[in-house]
Amino acid sequence: MNHKIRLLLIDDNREIIDMLRLGLETYFIIESAENGEIALEKIYAFKPDIAIVDIKMPHMNGFQFIKAIRGDPATADLPLIILTAMPVESSQFEGFASGADYFLTKPVMPSELLEVIPKIIAINQSERHQKYQNFAQKAMEEYPNGNL
Repeated sequence: MNHKIRLLLIDDNREIIDMLRLGLETYFIIESAENGEIALEKIYAFKPDIAIVDIKMPHMNGFQFIKAIRGDPATADLPLIILTAMPVESSQFEGFASGADYFLTKPVMPSELLEVIPKIIAINQSERHQKYQNFAQKAMEEYPNGNL
């Protein structure tokens, strides 16, 4: 990496933020927010290269945050990783459908994020779009009635 990647951590659990910050601050410039609403305020000033977002948060949850990011041309291409303790089956589909690039479940080790983050940033927009189309097609085939 030529420059330090700017990472926005969004989680209402301060312990998670602190643990990730401690494990990642050597490699990234880190800013944090305790919910999606605050993250939206910070995103334009901080200009992250990637964001890691929890799903269950007060005021604006992770799905709402992702949809807001994807709906704004200024931020639509921001790589987004969901990091959640929610069950994979239900939350993974909704996460990818809302526009997430990657999905991880808590607990996660900083070393896993160190491996994943550069790969997610390297995915270009057309690859990201193709991935969403493939995921949507697979979901329609596996769950024709829309029920997980």
